[in-house]
Amino acid sequence: MLTLRIHILFLMLVCAAAVDAQRLYQISGVPVSRGGATLANGWCGGFNNPVISPADLNQDSLTDLFIYDKAGWKAEAFLNSGSAGHPSYRYAPEYDVVFPTGMQDWALMRDYDRDGVPDIFAYTGISNITVYHGRRIAGGGLAFDLIVPRLTYTYGISGVDGIFVNADNMPVLADVDYDGDMDIMTADMSGSRITLYRNRSAELGYGADSLIYVNADGCWGNIYMNSGCGVSFFSCKAGDMPAGSPAQAGQRDGGGTLYAFDYEGDHDMDILLADMTCSTIKFFRNDGDSVNPVVGYTDTLYPSYDHSVKMPIYPATYGADADNDGYADMLVAPFMSNNLYLIKSEDVKCLQYYHNDGPVAPLNRFQYQGDSLLTSTTADIGTESHASFFDYNGDGLTDIVLGKYGRYHGWPQLALYVNVGTIDSPSYNEVTQDWSALSVYVLSGAYPAFGDMDGDGHADMVIGTQTGELDYFRNAGTDTASFPSMTQPSWFGINAGTGAAPYIFDLNGDSLNDILVGGTSGKVRYYWNFGTRSSPQFSPDSVNTSLGNIYIHSVPIQTLEYSSPFADVEQGNTYLYSGSRQGAVAKYRVDQDSLRHGAFALVKGDVIGISGGQHSTVAIADINHDGYNDYLLGNARGGMMLFSDVYWGDGTTLPTAIKEVSTDGDEILAYPVPASTELRVKATSTDHYVTSADLYDMEGRNVATAVTNGGDTIIDLGGLSAGIYVLIATDSRGYIYRTRIDVVK
Repeated sequence: MLTLRIHILFLMLVCAAAVDAQRLYQISGVPVSRGGATLANGWCGGFNNPVISPADLNQDSLTDLFIYDKAGWKAEAFLNSGSAGHPSYRYAPEYDVVFPTGMQDWALMRDYDRDGVPDIFAYTGISNITVYHGRRIAGGGLAFDLIVPRLTYTYGISGVDGIFVNADNMPVLADVDYDGDMDIMTADMSGSRITLYRNRSAELGYGADSLIYVNADGCWGNIYMNSGCGVSFFSCKAGDMPAGSPAQAGQRDGGGTLYAFDYEGDHDMDILLADMTCSTIKFFRNDGDSVNPVVGYTDTLYPSYDHSVKMPIYPATYGADADNDGYADMLVAPFMSNNLYLIKSEDVKCLQYYHNDGPVAPLNRFQYQGDSLLTSTTADIGTESHASFFDYNGDGLTDIVLGKYGRYHGWPQLALYVNVGTIDSPSYNEVTQDWSALSVYVLSGAYPAFGDMDGDGHADMVIGTQTGELDYFRNAGTDTASFPSMTQPSWFGINAGTGAAPYIFDLNGDSLNDILVGGTSGKVRYYWNFGTRSSPQFSPDSVNTSLGNIYIHSVPIQTLEYSSPFADVEQGNTYLYSGSRQGAVAKYRVDQDSLRHGAFALVKGDVIGISGGQHSTVAIADINHDGYNDYLLGNARGGMMLFSDVYWGDGTTLPTAIKEVSTDGDEILAYPVPASTELRVKATSTDHYVTSADLYDMEGRNVATAVTNGGDTIIDLGGLSAGIYVLIATDSRGYIYRTRIDVVK
C-alpha cells in the first residue's frame, strides 16, 4: 500500500519542496440539468477515452464500473444503482483517493486471485504491466498494494522478460485456457501477431493466486494483422509467412485492442479485435478449443447482424453486465487518446452500449442500445474544458462558462451553465454549448476570461487560443452579458505562446485590469495594463515571460507542459493558482515587489489533493455564500468537477483515505523533529495503531523500514545521511499518513 502514492508525492515535493496533501471536499450533490433533466453524473469530469472494467466495488453483488480515462489518466468509480433491465450508474468520488496514482494510459480491474476483491493491472509507461493487489480494509473499503512493478514471463531455461504491451494496445486479461487462472493475450512488439502468455499458477499447484507466465503461443489463432485494417488467416508462425508480409518484416504501423469472450458457450475463447487505423470491430470465432485455437468464421463489421460498430477512431470493446440481467453486455469506446490538444476520436458520444440478449442461440448476441449509457448523464463539452465562474446575468448568482479546445465534430465553443438556484443553494442548468455563437469564428481553441476592460462597469470577454493570440469581445449588454461580435482579433498583437490560457485581474493594485496568461510553456506571462480605465494598453514587450519565476511542470519534464492561472485575494493577501499538465493545482503567494522580476513563494503544490485529470484548469468563487472558497476544475476529458474548502453536507464526499501526519499529536505522531539517530511513529489513540512505516529519499527510494520494539514503531536512521526524507505510514484502519522528515547529523 505504501508505494501507491509515491509518484504524486514526489511530484509535489519537486514542485513545492514540502508535503501538503490535505484534500479539499469534493462536491457532487449540486444539481446540474440539461433540457429539464438532471444529470446524474454532472460533476464526474466527462469522458473521452474510457477504459472500462466490471467489478463489485461496494460488495452489493451488483456490477459496478471502474473507468480509467486515457485522456487525462483519471480513474473513477461508478456504482450500479440500476435494476434488472434498467442500467443506471452513479459517480462515487469517495473512491478517487483509493486508486493508485502511478497508472498511465490504461488500467483494467480484474480479480486475478479470485478472493472476491478486485485487483488492478495498469500500463507502466515502459511497455509493461504493473499489478496492484486489492484488499478490504476496516469498514469494507478498498485499498491497493503495488505487488508487481513489472509483470514478467519466463522462457528457455532461465530467461525472464517483461510481458510486452504498449500504451496503444489493449490486452486480454482472462482465463483463456480454462484452467482456473488468469492468462494474458496481447499484440506482439510488431503489432502483427497475437501472443498468448499462459499463467502456470494452477498447473504448479498455486491455484489462482499467482502470476507465473510463459510465452505459450506467439501466433494465437494463426492470424496476423496487415497494415491498414486487413487480417490474413494463414499461418503467421515463423517461416510460414509470405515474403514481404508485415508480420515477416516484424513491423506494422498502429496498435490493436483485444477482447476475449466465449461467443457460443463452447468452452473456448473467441476474440474481438480493432486496429488503430480503423473505426470498426472484427470478430474471430474459435473453431478449435481452449488450448489449440483455430480461427474459423469472421465478421469484419461486427456485429453485422445488428448495428455494426463504427467509432472514429480505434474502438476498444469491454464486457460488463450493465443491465443486471446476468449476462455481460458489450461496451465500446474509442481507445485513441485525445491528450495534448490532438482530437483524434469521438469525445462526447464516446460510449456505445450493446445489450446481450442472453439465452438465445448463440449465447452472446448483442443488440445496439445507443450511446447514452453514461455520456448523457454528465456535463461534457468535448476536449480540454476551460473552467470559468461568471455572473452572466447580473442576478448575484455565480454562473459557469466552460470553454473548450474543440470537439471531434465541431469547432471550439463556450458552454453556459446558468445558476438557477438560490443565494445559498446553487443549481446549474445548461443553456447552450455554443454561447455567443463562438463556433462561427473557427478559432483554434477557446479559453475564456472575463473582466471590465473599457471602464463601463460590465465585464468584457477575452478568448485565449491554441495559437497564442487573445481575441477581445466587448460586452454590449447591461445586466445580462452580450457578446454579439468579436471586437478585436489578436488583441494588441499579443502572442502568449501555444495554448494561451488568460485570466483578467488587477495584479499590481492600480485599479486597472491586467492580463495573466498561461500555456504549454508551463510559465505564466504578465501583461501590465499601462493605459487608462476606459482605454487599456498592453504591449508584447511589457511582459515578464516568467511571472513570479513560476514553472508548472511534471516529473520528468515533458515537451508540452501546462499552466492555467487564476488570481484571488484572500484575507488581504493576493494568491496565484495554476492548473497543470499532471492535474494538480498549485498555489503561490504574490509578492508585489516581484511582479517584474523575482519569485513568488509556493504555498501548496497540490491544493485540491485529488487530480481531476490532466490539463487541469481552476476557477474559484464562493458559490453558496458561506464565506469559503469553492473550486471549479476543467480537464482534458471536457467536463467539470467541483470542490470546496468545507463540508457541504449531503452529496459531498468526505476525505477518508489519506491523512497528514500531524505535529500536534492528532491521529499519528512522528518524533523527534528533526530526527538524528532514530524516528519513532505512534498512534495517539487506543482506537488504532501503526501497522507499517517507511522512509523514502527524494528520488522515491525506500531507504528505511520501521521495526516494532515494545509496542513502539521505530525507524533506525543510523545509516542515512542528513537531508530531507518522506515518511509514509499506515494504521490499522487502512489510512495512509505521510509527511516530510528532516534528518540532521
